Amino acid sequence: MASNHRDDKSMPPRHVYSAIFNNTSGSDLKISCMYENSKGEQNWVSKDVANGGDVSFEMQTCEIDEMVQAKAIEGVKVEGLGDPVEQKAPFNVWSPTRDHKFFITAEGGKVVVTNPEVK
Repeated sequence: MASNHRDDKSMPPRHVYSAIFNNTSGSDLKISCMYENSKGEQNWVSKDVANGGDVSFEMQTCEIDEMVQAKAIEGVKVEGLGDPVEQKAPFNVWSPTRDHKFFITAEGGKVVVTNPEVK
């Protein structure tokens, strides 16, 4: 099962279905998102984003047992300034979220990825 599925069944799922990255790091970067479906099947999508720019990762769907399901973003990787930075789900969300904002900055020549809490 996908890693951001809740262990506590009283809490809603903490999925991020689509994301927007804002790059103010001072460098052009490569952003990659790993999508995963409920069967644990994964695929990575990568996009370049210029300094000062935004890049969107749209919601993906798949068909499982004749049903169309949304894939959740389970991982994020940022490359292009210092060592690659990775984050894994669950992100700062407390319910299913679309167009979750990630902000990319730089401190001391290293990438910093933040994502504000969404309730």
